[in-house]
Amino acid sequence: VQKHAKLTLERVTSFIGKNHLAARLYPAKAPAQLRCWHAPGRVPFSQAKAALGKFQPINVGDELGKAWSTHWLEMSFVVPEEWAGKEVHVVFDCGGEAMVWTTDGKPLQGLNGQTGEDRRADFQVSTSAEGGSTHTFLLEVACNELFGNSAWNVGPSPPDLEKVYSLKQADFCVFDRAAWDLLMDLKVIVDTAKHMDEESMSREIALHAANDIVNAVHLHLPESYSKGRAIAAEYFGRPFPSPMKLFAAGHCHIDTAWLWPYAETKRKCARSWATQLRLMDAYPQYKFVCSQAQQFEWLKEAYSGLFARIKKKVASGQFIPIGGTWVEMDCNIPGGESLVRQFLYGQRFFEKEFGARSSIFWLPDTFGYAAQLPQIVKLCGMKYFLTQKLSWNQFNKFPHNTFLWEGIDGSRLLTHFPPADNYCSHATAADVRKSETNFKDKGRATSAMLVYGHGDGGGGPNPGMVEMLTRMSGGAGGLPQIEFERPEKFFEENEQRQEKFSVWKGELYFEYHRGTYTTQAKNKQSNRACERLLHDIEFVATVSSILINTPYPRKELHSLWKLVLLNQFHDVIPGTSIPEVFEDSAAHYEHIAKEGERLFDRAVAPISMRSSGIHSGFFAINTTSVDRVEVVECPMEAFTDLNALMDAEEAEGDAASGREAEAEKKKTGEKKKQEEKKGDVGGSGRKAPHPAQVSTSGNALGLVEIPALSIMRCPVSSLELVRHPVSIREDSDGNFVLANHVLRALVTPCGHIQSLRTVEESGGECVDNVHSAGGNHLVMFDDNPLFWDAWDVDCYHLEKRVDLEAFGKCEVIERGPLRVTLQVTHKVSEKSSVRQLIRLAASSPYVEFVTEVDWHEEHKFLKVEFPCAIRSDRASYEIPFGFVERPTHMNTSMEMAKFEVCAQQWVNLSQYGLGMALFTDSKYGYAVHDNVVRLSLLRSPKEPDANADMGKHVFRYAAMPHNFGGFQEAGVAQIATAFNNPLRLIESTASDALRWNRILSCDCAAVLIDTLKMSEDDDRVAIMRCYETFSSTCTATVRFSFGVAKVLECNLLEDSGAPVPITDNAIRVAFSPFQIRSFKLHLK
Repeated sequence: VQKHAKLTLERVTSFIGKNHLAARLYPAKAPAQLRCWHAPGRVPFSQAKAALGKFQPINVGDELGKAWSTHWLEMSFVVPEEWAGKEVHVVFDCGGEAMVWTTDGKPLQGLNGQTGEDRRADFQVSTSAEGGSTHTFLLEVACNELFGNSAWNVGPSPPDLEKVYSLKQADFCVFDRAAWDLLMDLKVIVDTAKHMDEESMSREIALHAANDIVNAVHLHLPESYSKGRAIAAEYFGRPFPSPMKLFAAGHCHIDTAWLWPYAETKRKCARSWATQLRLMDAYPQYKFVCSQAQQFEWLKEAYSGLFARIKKKVASGQFIPIGGTWVEMDCNIPGGESLVRQFLYGQRFFEKEFGARSSIFWLPDTFGYAAQLPQIVKLCGMKYFLTQKLSWNQFNKFPHNTFLWEGIDGSRLLTHFPPADNYCSHATAADVRKSETNFKDKGRATSAMLVYGHGDGGGGPNPGMVEMLTRMSGGAGGLPQIEFERPEKFFEENEQRQEKFSVWKGELYFEYHRGTYTTQAKNKQSNRACERLLHDIEFVATVSSILINTPYPRKELHSLWKLVLLNQFHDVIPGTSIPEVFEDSAAHYEHIAKEGERLFDRAVAPISMRSSGIHSGFFAINTTSVDRVEVVECPMEAFTDLNALMDAEEAEGDAASGREAEAEKKKTGEKKKQEEKKGDVGGSGRKAPHPAQVSTSGNALGLVEIPALSIMRCPVSSLELVRHPVSIREDSDGNFVLANHVLRALVTPCGHIQSLRTVEESGGECVDNVHSAGGNHLVMFDDNPLFWDAWDVDCYHLEKRVDLEAFGKCEVIERGPLRVTLQVTHKVSEKSSVRQLIRLAASSPYVEFVTEVDWHEEHKFLKVEFPCAIRSDRASYEIPFGFVERPTHMNTSMEMAKFEVCAQQWVNLSQYGLGMALFTDSKYGYAVHDNVVRLSLLRSPKEPDANADMGKHVFRYAAMPHNFGGFQEAGVAQIATAFNNPLRLIESTASDALRWNRILSCDCAAVLIDTLKMSEDDDRVAIMRCYETFSSTCTATVRFSFGVAKVLECNLLEDSGAPVPITDNAIRVAFSPFQIRSFKLHLK
C-alpha cells in the first residue's frame, strides 16, 4: 500500500463497483405479474382504480407510450417459501418516473429509472417476508425522466415529444442487507482516501482500512462480510475530526416548472415527499427541509392523505417547512409588491398549516438577488438567508460563505452559502471534505451547512446518503463532524458571533444567466401588466369598500395573486423553461387579465353605472401617487356625451334641476336629436365642440389633468382649450423637429434622435450626435452563448453587431396639437422587421417609442442604443423599492462582469445639471457603458424552447431629458411610474366625483405611496405601503380623505406595530433612505 497508493486506490474502488460488491445486493429475484392501463392523461388514483377492469397484461420490454403519457400498472407477486424471513424489495425501471401506491390509495414512494446517481429503482416491500404471501401494488408511471424529456448538449434541448418509453425491469428481489452495509462502509472510506491530501495521515489510514477490508471479504462467502464490517467499525470508532462542524439538512429542490409543466410538478412533489416520509421512518435522526408554499398547497388539494402524514412529521421535527415564500421566485424581475406577496402568502400558509413561520429565507437557486431584499426579508419577520448560486460566478468567485448582507437601506441579513457549492450534495466524503477546504471564512466561523439530496427534478436524499453521513458524523478520517439538525440551529449559533463576519453591501449580482432579463419577452410583459392590474384592482376595490361599503374581493384577489406569484418562479419568468410551461403561463395571464378586468369593473360599478341621455360622464382613474397631466384616447361618443353633460350641468345649475331637465329631454327626445344634428347641444344654442385632435385610430384625444390617487371627471379638450400645443415640422435637411413646452427633439428620417433637450435656456444637449448616429439606434448582435442557450449571453456578443437602418418611408401620421407621431420602419432581415411610432404629446417630458417587431431570428439579440452627451462614472437603475448605482466602466473584473444588468422601469445617466432617463413598460435588460445607454429588446435562443420569442411583439420605451438638479428632482421615478400605469378611463355618473378625489395625498416628492389594499383579515382596516425613492432622509405628511380612527405601523406580513399619531386626519412620518413603511388604517 505504501509503495503503490494509486494502484491500491484503484483496487478498492473496483471492488465496490457493479461487477463486484454492488452486484451482490440482490442475490435472488423473480418477475412480477403485471397488468397495464394506458391512461388518457394525468389521472388520479381514484380514476385508475375504477379502471382496473380495463388493465391488460404487459411484459418487460413492451412499449408504454410517448413522452408525457401516463400509464397505471398493477404489480403482483407471491413470495416463495424459500424467501421466508428475508428482506424483499421491488426493483422497477420504466425509464421514467413512477409512484408506488397501495391498493387502497396510499402513496408510498417515488421511483426513477434513470441510470447514474439519480437512479432510484428500489422499493422495500418487507424486512422479513412471509413465505407464500401475496403483495400487490399499483404503479403510476410518468413517461418523463427526472429532468423531463430533454436531451443535454451544452444545456437542455427542447423536449423530444416522439420519445417512446418501454418497461425495462419489474422484479421482486431478495435484498442482502449485509452487503449493503459493507458497501456503505467502503464508499465512505474509499471516498475519504480519494479526497484527503495525498501526504496526509488521514489518507493513508483510510487507504489501509479499505485495503484490509478487501483482503478480508470473499464475495462468494457472505459470512465473510462481517470481518470487513469489523475493520470498518474500528476505522469509524477512532475518529480524529477536523475543527469544523457541518449541519446536514436533507433537501429536495423541485423546480415548480422547468423541463416539465406545472401538472407534472404536482406529481413530482408527491413522489419525492412520500419517499422522504419513508426515509424518516427508517432513520429517526434524519431531518428534511422543504420550501415553496405553492407546492404544499398543491399537495393538500390533490394528495390530502399524504399532506396529513407530512403535518405529523412537521410536528415531530423531522419534516421542516422552510423559506416562507409562495415559490422560490426570481429576484430580479418581479416588482417590489410582488416580492412582498411572495412572503405574505408563503408565511401565512406556513403559519396556518404548520403552526409557525419560517425564520430563514431559503432560495438556493435563482439568478441574482436585488439589493432591497435584506429590508424586505427583515420586514417579513426573517433574520437569515441561505443561497449558493453565486458559487457559479463566471469571472469572480464570491469571497464569503457566511457574512452579513447589507441592503440599500442598511438592513442586514445573516447569510450563508454552503461551501460544498451546491444545494443537492450527494452526501459523499468528497462534498464533506470540500465543505471544509472551500470554506472562505475560516477563523471567523467553524461551521457550515451541507444541503444534500437529488434536486431540480425532485427525488431528495436516498438511504445511501443518510447511511454515509451517519458513518461520517463523528469526524472519522479527519473529516468535519456532522449533525443532523434543523438549519435554524446553524444560524442561531452563528448569530452569536456575527460581529466577526464581513459585510457585503449592495446587490448579489450573479455572473451568469444574463439573458434571462430578456428571454420570453411576452411572458415578462404579461407579468408586469398583471402586476399593474392587481395594483389597480386593489386600489379601486379598497376605495369602493371604504367609501361605499362594497364587498372587498379578497378571495378572488388571492387567487389571481397566487397565479402571478407562481409564474414568477425562477425558471418561468426568466424564460428558461420548455414550451409547455409558457403555454401554461400564457393561459394563466389570460385568466388574470379577464378575471381582473371583471373585478376592476365591479369595483368601479358604483360610479360607472350609466343613466340615460346625456347624464353620463367620462372619468379618469389615477392609481399612482403622481399628479398627472397627460394626453389620453377615448371613444368619440364619450367625448360628445361628456361635453353635452358639461353644457347641461351649466344650464341646469344643480343636480335637482338636472333631474328635471333629464325628464324633459325624454319627452322631447326627437327634438333634441334634430338639434344635435344641427350641432346644437341640449338646446343651449351652442355648437358641440370638436375634440382638439382625432387619433389615427379614430378616437378623440384629450388632455387630462388629474391629481394623484384620484378618480374624477376628465374634460376632453377642444382645440381652444389646448394651452400648450405640441408641434412637428420638417427642417431643410429632411429631419423632423418635435417640440412642446417641455422639450425639443430632432429626429432623422431613419428614426434616430439627433438632438434631445429641454426647452429651458439652461437645458443642455443629451444626445451625443458627434460620435454617433444618434439615439434610438436599433442594433442586432450575434448571440451564441457557450452554454445554457436561453439563460446566457456572453460578453463577446457586443463585438459583433449590425446597425439597423430605416427602409421605406418615414412619415408624419399625427400633427398635433395634442400629439405628434412619426412612423418609421426598419428592415431587420429577410424574416424580421420593426415598425416604430415616435411620439411626443403635449405637456409630456419624454419622447415615446411605440415599437412593433415581427421577429423570426435565430441566435440574434436586438437592442436599442442612446449615446449621450453626458459623462459619468455611474448610472442609476431602478430595482424593487429603490435604485442602485452601477459603474459605466470596466476597470475591474467585477465591473466587466456587469456588461448586462437587470432593472425595473427606468435607468438614468446624469452629470451635474444634465441627464437622460430611459423608461420601459416591459423590458428588464439594460447596460450603460461609457456614455451609451442600451436597452435589451428581444433574444432568439433555441433551447429549451425552439420558438422562444418568435412572432409579433409590441412594447413601449421613452427617453426623457432633464436638467433640473439630479434625476431625483426631475421626478424620474415618479414619471416612470406614471408611464407604466396609463390612466384608466371609464364612463360614469357625475354624482360621486368629489368623493373619489385625492383619496390619499403625500406632501413629500421623495415618498411614493405604492400600495393601498384592504387588510388580509379585517374589512375595517386598510393597508397603505410607502417607500422613499430619492435615497434621502425626509419627513412626509400623508393625508386621508376618509375617516381614520387609528393608525398602526405594521410589517410586510401586516403584524401590528407602534401607533402613529393622527392630526387633522393626517399622519407625519419620517423616512430614511429607501425605507419601506407600511401602515394599518383603522377606519371610522
